[in-house]
Amino acid sequence: MKNKLLTGILTIMFVFTITMIGCDIFGEEKTDWGNPLYIITGSGTSFSATRNGNAVPDATGRIQAVVTAIKKHADGNAVTVQLGNGTDVLDVGSGGSTWSGYGPVFTDLPAGSGTWGALTVTGKVTSTASYATIGVNNTSATFQVDINVTGGHSLSQSSAFEKQGTGTVTIASGTITKAGSSPVAPIYVRGGTVVISQGVTINRGNATNDYDIRSTGGGTVTDNRQ
Repeated sequence: MKNKLLTGILTIMFVFTITMIGCDIFGEEKTDWGNPLYIITGSGTSFSATRNGNAVPDATGRIQAVVTAIKKHADGNAVTVQLGNGTDVLDVGSGGSTWSGYGPVFTDLPAGSGTWGALTVTGKVTSTASYATIGVNNTSATFQVDINVTGGHSLSQSSAFEKQGTGTVTIASGTITKAGSSPVAPIYVRGGTVVISQGVTINRGNATNDYDIRSTGGGTVTDNRQ
């Protein structure tokens, strides 16, 4: 009788331990990456992220804090980050606090925050950021996003998308739009490589410049739209 009772107790403890290994205290399945989709919603300075319907730990506050929390939680796995609920445009305002003048920046910084694995970014996003609505630094990714910048206090400097550092970014689909009449291109490549796929639309608004993409500082561009 005692042996049966002990066996039953050990079985319950074993099942409980395995369950806790597979889930964290938020009920998220740590080992199940069958749906690697993170969804960011919010506006202004208040954003949050979910995965499989569960809140991502520490993914609240300004947009950059949410992006960094997702990177840490993804732990190098291949993931998709969706900007917005899939229907509405995500308005990130003037951007995050870490990268002043930018909306979400996908980067290996700050030190100790982990690195991105294979990354795909989808959705719709707009900003009044003074430098760029979306930035990518020392990271490779595929973008399937509608990106818009309406400009803030420094529209003359702002692009919709900016690439810095190392890594290759593929803009696979979407519409990239910069409003206003300043001579800055909607896509600004300051480092690494940007590949633009057929079907991508780039709008310069009423700008007087005659180019869609600006490349400086060793950045390279492959434009496959022609």
